[in-house]
Amino acid sequence: MIVTCTVMYRWGSVGPLPDWILPLKVADWPLHLLVARSGKIHVMDEVTSVYRLHSGGAWNSMARVDQLLAQREMHMAFERHLDSQDTSRTRQALARIYLDLAITTRSDGLRWETARHLLSYARNGSHPPGHSRRVAGLAAYVLIGSWYKVFSRAKQTYPT
Repeated sequence: MIVTCTVMYRWGSVGPLPDWILPLKVADWPLHLLVARSGKIHVMDEVTSVYRLHSGGAWNSMARVDQLLAQREMHMAFERHLDSQDTSRTRQALARIYLDLAITTRSDGLRWETARHLLSYARNGSHPPGHSRRVAGLAAYVLIGSWYKVFSRAKQTYPT
């Protein structure tokens, strides 16, 4: 992860910013990629600053769903505009974002939004290990609503 407050760019290393970057809420990662595509980059493996997270910051003041939607838009912009050779990484990142969106909308009680994000997770094809139970729980919630809790409790109370 590249912490934005430690980044320095050589003047003119990118040229004029492409129009597709301007509407993005997460523009630092695309900018890093554009700079890396235009020449050499160097990573200093040392602590150069302290990054303080607080509720008044531009990112942390956003709702979790809005943060995830902003990340989704950024990855979709990568796919559309950067001619990436490795779309599998973008698809994996999108799948993780959609799974997080499904979990977040489930906790907000938004059943159909959960369904939409769960389908998008499945369409992106990445199924990280250890998430099958969570995905099954989300699918059960989408299919039968909050009744899935009754069935899961009954199984725990009356094991077969």
